[in-house]
Amino acid sequence: MGQIIPLFSTPVYQSNIYLDNYTVGTLSNVSFNQRNRCSISENKKILDLDFCKNLKQALEEEANEYIYQQLEIDDRYRFKFTDSWIMKHVTNDFSPKHWHWNSVISGILYLDVYPDSGKLLLTNDNYNHLFKQTIGLKPKYYNIFNSQVWEISPQNGDLIMFPSFLSHAVTHNQNTRDRFCLAFNMFIDGELEPGIN
Repeated sequence: MGQIIPLFSTPVYQSNIYLDNYTVGTLSNVSFNQRNRCSISENKKILDLDFCKNLKQALEEEANEYIYQQLEIDDRYRFKFTDSWIMKHVTNDFSPKHWHWNSVISGILYLDVYPDSGKLLLTNDNYNHLFKQTIGLKPKYYNIFNSQVWEISPQNGDLIMFPSFLSHAVTHNQNTRDRFCLAFNMFIDGELEPGIN
């Protein structure tokens, strides 16, 4: 019996890290601005705050695992956080489909979430799958090879990282409690080589 080779896939990294109550409580109480259907922290460099030093280090270690161990990017290229912010979703808030400009890798760390407080939806807008958009064959079961949308139901401490071009959205918070996560972008720090294929 043969095997499927997931050639040219979009690699999404998922892990879970320890979060202490002080850090979660402090990050949940920063100042927010209402924007679209959610609130975003006024501070867009959250990971540069003194009390986030350990959290930033933990996220750097996870990013290094994703970039250098899983994707096997040459370690002469260094990556740095360019911005980081807190997202707050009150009841009925959501995040519409979007992607991140001027970034290579984006990530979401779930600080305080509940089962019905919103799922992460990752969307294949490039139609880079088996039949493109030319024909609609419905699968018996959806899997990573035949899905156009992939749902993740996050837990506290879950970390998701993905290429910044990947479209994503968050479904409505159907809980009466507020939902908090930390989002960030990373870019290459230093020079790139000339574009030779």
